[in-house]
Amino acid sequence: MRNFRLLKADEIECRINQITEKGIGILLYKTARTDYALLDETVGMMNWQNQYTVIDGKMYCGIAIKDEKTGTWVWKYNCGVESNTEAEKGQASDAMKRAGFCWGIGTELYSAPFIWIPADKCNIKKREKDGKLMCFDSFRVSDISYDDTETISALVIKDARGNVAFAFGKNKRGSAPAASDVVRRENTQEEPQSPPEPVFVPKCKDCGTEITEKVHDYSVKKFGAPYCMTCQKNHNANR
Repeated sequence: MRNFRLLKADEIECRINQITEKGIGILLYKTARTDYALLDETVGMMNWQNQYTVIDGKMYCGIAIKDEKTGTWVWKYNCGVESNTEAEKGQASDAMKRAGFCWGIGTELYSAPFIWIPADKCNIKKREKDGKLMCFDSFRVSDISYDDTETISALVIKDARGNVAFAFGKNKRGSAPAASDVVRRENTQEEPQSPPEPVFVPKCKDCGTEITEKVHDYSVKKFGAPYCMTCQKNHNANR
């Protein structure tokens, strides 16, 4: 029997994991905040705990849930990987999310279909200084459904303007998305099989907020490091 409920659409994040001139690939993921909220909701905030430990240079997070019958704590651990911006903080967050997977939180995301958004539904451009492909569009899960096996049976992803960028399967009412919105699996077979070019997403050094290439270049030139507009104001005030 499943201990944690399935994730809702607004609890799932989208991340670009590959990019070509023909389009972008998207991965679904959860944040550590979702794990915290679901643990509180399901077992109660006083009935779970977590802790971090470093083993062979890798950070591990353990989540313990109190057994209601015996009162003992049951631990499950997993290790995290560093993020591109804040190594230690990102590694801790990733370890928490992976430990959550060990308890079954969000494991349904592993059943997600291949998500490919064609170039005509996103803004892909080459970075001027080195020609690398970039995409600053943001996407969100607007609708998701699961079948009786807790597998994703329907999925709709929209861009920041509310336009459908990807649709898959049938929703709980049994209706299928419009054919024009569906990116069919057979079309993805034409995509190149070679490793995708790395995605460069500029982020503020202080707060981690994503910034545009223009803001990135200006900040590096003026301050010697990438900062968002708000953090730039703080650095100006401290001068």
